[in-house]
Amino acid sequence: MRYLRAGIAVNPYRASPARLRTALETVLRTPAFHARAAALAECFRAYRAPETAAALLEALARTKAPVLRTGVSPPESAPARAG
Repeated sequence: MRYLRAGIAVNPYRASPARLRTALETVLRTPAFHARAAALAECFRAYRAPETAAALLEALARTKAPVLRTGVSPPESAPARAG
C-alpha cells in the first residue's frame, strides 16, 4: 500500500500501539489516502476476480488439467503508480 500511496508502512518489528495509532489516524484523516484507496478498490473490481475464479475452477473441474489465464491485461481503469 505504501508503494501505491494508499497507506503507511509500519515496521512490524518496531510497531507499537502508539505507532499504529498514529499511522491509522494519519490514513483516516488524509483525503489523499482515501482517494488512492478508492481508486485501487475500483481497479480491483474491474478485474472481476470472482467471475474469473469461477470460470477457472469450472474449467479445472471439467478438464481435470491445469488451467492458465491467458490474454489478461490490467483494466484501463488501473491507477498508475504514484510518482
